[in-house]
Amino acid sequence: MPLRRFALLVGAGAAVGCGNLFGPPDRALKVETNKATYVLGDQVVVRMENVSDRHVTMSGCPNAPATIVDQQLNGHWVDVGAFNATCLDNFGVQEVILPPGHAFSFAISVFDTGSYRFRVFQGSRILGISNAFTATQ
Repeated sequence: MPLRRFALLVGAGAAVGCGNLFGPPDRALKVETNKATYVLGDQVVVRMENVSDRHVTMSGCPNAPATIVDQQLNGHWVDVGAFNATCLDNFGVQEVILPPGHAFSFAISVFDTGSYRFRVFQGSRILGISNAFTATQ
């Protein structure tokens, strides 16, 4: 068997054996915003509820949780930024540990017009994806 085919088979076998490396399709967090439509400058309150049967740890720098901002462009969700996702030496990592059934909220200001959503993550695992919301002028 050629070495290249062997490497592909070993890689495929490892991926199957490890399961989904980016977390299960069922999300640990239910993530929702307090409204569906905002005006520039409004505060978006993002509420995360642990819907799993395990404690969920979320970390970030300088605050937790680390959150990706997606914008809908031409019918596709595109990563346009992140909050609390960069750890510099002068920032310590912060953690939020959320027991099953408990909720945590944070607020963020609307910064641009368009259709958006948030993805809360820990490492490479997406813990939850918010509803879509629209920001207008």
